[in-house]
Amino acid sequence: MFDTYAYNKGHFETGVPKYIRKIKRQFPKFLFITQSLIRHPKETLDYQQAFFVRKYNELAVYIGLQRPPESDRAEDKINEKYEAAYRKYHMQTSDACAIDLFRVDTRLYYLDDPLYLGWKPYALKGINVHDVKGDHKTFLMPPNDKDFAILLQQLVDERMKA
Repeated sequence: MFDTYAYNKGHFETGVPKYIRKIKRQFPKFLFITQSLIRHPKETLDYQQAFFVRKYNELAVYIGLQRPPESDRAEDKINEKYEAAYRKYHMQTSDACAIDLFRVDTRLYYLDDPLYLGWKPYALKGINVHDVKGDHKTFLMPPNDKDFAILLQQLVDERMKA
């Protein structure tokens, strides 16, 4: 799994439990953002600004202040399909195999499970965590791509021998 967060049960919560969970995570989220601002000020501010713009646009579309944006960009179409799947799919546990999880070393946004990215309850045979250089948008781009490719090839070679 390439820096992918697995947990989506919260998406299917409704009523009071959903709001309790959201309220409980605000203090740790605030602490994380504060620490992130200290470590990576420009990147954190850029991410937070883009986040608020995205949330504003979603709200404006939802309440009818603006129309949904139209885009021919492949990335937007992929994200749209990903979001549709995320809203519908209920994750299931699996004891079929262990997971190799590639986790970025620069996290600009808060996660409830920064260690296993939500995979622990689903991967019953274990999780092999590999930290990779970069953040979620840059770990596959130069200069991080070379180190990532070397690590990935080493793991593929090891798995082929097993």
